[in-house]
Amino acid sequence: MKDDEITKLAREYVAEVYGGDTDFINEAENVIRFLLRTHCIVSKEKVRKAYDNANQGDAYDRFDNGYNLGVVDILESLFDAETFKNEEV
Repeated sequence: MKDDEITKLAREYVAEVYGGDTDFINEAENVIRFLLRTHCIVSKEKVRKAYDNANQGDAYDRFDNGYNLGVVDILESLFDAETFKNEEV
């Protein structure tokens, strides 16, 4: 994640959890940076967009394009196939 994305996520977290008390923004950013040392944080919107782009077309087109099948398979294994059955993602 880029610094501006970390700050945005920290602000969203503080707004929801601490009612927007800005005293907690730096701590929230520090926690996110700590987690990013060993984990990936990706917005559901970005994941869904990548999945939809790889999964477009009819079944024959997807089968014919092994790359897209690979992308779909990887995304489903990383985020659980059930994730993509939910339209809110």
